Amino acid sequence: MKLTTPMTITAADSNARTITGRIVAFEEVANASTGKVVFAKGSVVPTDVKLNLEHDRTRPIGKTLSMSVNEDSIDATFKIANTTAGSDALEEAMAGLRDGFSIELAVDEYTMEKDGTMRVLAGEMT
Repeated sequence: MKLTTPMTITAADSNARTITGRIVAFEEVANASTGKVVFAKGSVVPTDVKLNLEHDRTRPIGKTLSMSVNEDSIDATFKIANTTAGSDALEEAMAGLRDGFSIELAVDEYTMEKDGTMRVLAGEMT
């Protein structure tokens, strides 16, 4: 099963060509392509991934520079390619037109809560 969830961009730097933000929030309800989802603490392990434009794997615009696991989230910084698409995405992030990330996760283990929320217990970022 694949989930797609939105998260928040917190910084964009045109000189360093980086975009930074939260990519996973633990123990918070999020809206996914499958409905409501909650990521249990420790359910997602940081993995270097490509940053794709609009989830299109044929349109990568960056790659992981760093990821950090915090008490309640995983935050990441992506290095953005010096391409037209990369420059456009960086400019849109700096202008607030692109204000979030949307991760894709291959879910390995989950439970369903009574209200229909999926609780992810293990998954791999794709």
